[in-house]
Amino acid sequence: MVAAAERRSTLSRRPATRLVALGDAFGNRLESKLTALKKSGVGDRVDVVPEMRFSGFDNFKHVADNVEWCCWPRRRTSVRSTFATPSRPASTCSSKSPFPVDAPGIRSVLQSCEMAAKKNLSIVSGLCWRYHRGMRETFARVHDGTIGEITAMQCSYNSGGVWEPRVTRDKCKSEMEYQMRNWYYYTWLSGDFNVEQHVHSLDKMGWAMQDKPPIHASGSGGRQQRTEAKYGNIFDHFNIVYEYENGVKAFARCRHFRGCANDVTDHIFGTKGRVDVMRTGSTTWPERKSGGSRAAASRCTRSSTTSFLPASARASRSTTATT
Repeated sequence: MVAAAERRSTLSRRPATRLVALGDAFGNRLESKLTALKKSGVGDRVDVVPEMRFSGFDNFKHVADNVEWCCWPRRRTSVRSTFATPSRPASTCSSKSPFPVDAPGIRSVLQSCEMAAKKNLSIVSGLCWRYHRGMRETFARVHDGTIGEITAMQCSYNSGGVWEPRVTRDKCKSEMEYQMRNWYYYTWLSGDFNVEQHVHSLDKMGWAMQDKPPIHASGSGGRQQRTEAKYGNIFDHFNIVYEYENGVKAFARCRHFRGCANDVTDHIFGTKGRVDVMRTGSTTWPERKSGGSRAAASRCTRSSTTSFLPASARASRSTTATT
């Protein structure tokens, strides 16, 4: 059984699961989600009786009871409490990334992870590329020294933005409700899109550095297109440089501008070559077996075709090489 929120994919990918509980801060949102799920391809496994539908700020407490797997959505409103809850009963939980957006929240989640580990439970993040077989092979090669020692990194998440604010203030009973319904546009809920969205690119940079955190960061940001009051207090562009203890710098940028060229790419530069992490092409990279030997070449998915460019071929992007 699974208690979920906005997680139809959980049911579609795991045929043995059933949706048995649903929670949302707002009752009308809960019912609209339930209706959409019942009309979807997994509707036959949506079994949420009225007494298992919970609304209000404490809905998570009820959802987490008597289930085996909880999925938490993107909102960060009560993430500290929600993660502390499933570490007590016998339930594993997963959450869209990032987790909380402030230091107290981070410390609370770390504590919940320790509690869950002691009970042989799991708290799983929504950093989806970490579970991607092709991407895992790519970073294994980076860690093995295929491109030599890392000298610099660059990541971009430039897009046209996300959904427009969904509700106006006159439709809400309070300012709290208004901001929660338009959660993306308030930093206390989303952390801004440098955290909420660009985290996937930043995580790949951290992954390349074997999860050692940077020691320094400096940058700039602002509002250029999304300047109206309805867009809350988030920015629409950031440019930040992260510096690691060994002197390596990661140059990160993200932008929500409509009518501009998009760019969602990640690059890692090394002393022997470089890797275009998100690039696909005709070169197929073999996946390793658990013992370290190479399996027969196979196209896992997207990043299994990642191209490594040796230093001698940097002048020509059409030249690729394998190890």
